[in-house]
Amino acid sequence: MTGPEIDLSSPGQLLAPPNDDEFREKYVALLDVLTANGAKGVVATIPDITALPYFTTVSDSVTNPSSCTQKLAVWITARSGTGVLVRPATANDYILLPAGSTIGRMDDFGGNIIPHGLSEYNPLRNAEVLDQQEAAFIRGKVTLFNNIIKEEALARTIPEPTFFLNNIKDGAVYDGVAVSSAFISGGAFSLDGIHPTDRGYAIVANEFIRTINEAYGASVPLVDVTKFKGVTFP
Repeated sequence: MTGPEIDLSSPGQLLAPPNDDEFREKYVALLDVLTANGAKGVVATIPDITALPYFTTVSDSVTNPSSCTQKLAVWITARSGTGVLVRPATANDYILLPAGSTIGRMDDFGGNIIPHGLSEYNPLRNAEVLDQQEAAFIRGKVTLFNNIIKEEALARTIPEPTFFLNNIKDGAVYDGVAVSSAFISGGAFSLDGIHPTDRGYAIVANEFIRTINEAYGASVPLVDVTKFKGVTFP
């Protein structure tokens, strides 16, 4: 079941990323500066943003408060070709973290009270959702850009660490501490659902240190992940 199609005329257009040639040109220029006079280092690829709790915490359905068992679909405004379509969210859509607190909000439309996100007549706005089409577009660009990063790094014998975000999506253990990309309980990401916690940054630091030590025969000591906090509430 879907709602009406809406013409997508201006606001909310995806920001146009650089094309592949532009990205390569700028990245090569950056590497040339960083490696001038024989300087050494490491580079990182772009992580999968859909592993962030900002995109994974809010479900595509909610429990009906009247029954406590029935599941209600969350209606979203999603891209469809050059326009947008009002339809129920699926597992391939990512409802943004801030939108979670607005679902079910009673909005007044000239005397008609319609819960936000729980009706095709008051769906989540496109800005509240990373829909399937947008996610596919981003993944495609990330893959292309990462291939360029890897090619140019390999040409200069610059190593790259395994980015921790991709490792902890389903959970991982560092120094005996279990972390995951789950919001709050995962311990790796702060309350904004995007930036790492102190513990998350410690894990990132260790990934870079390991890569530096292995690639250059260095002996930089690793940080103790247990000494850094996960989520700290204000």
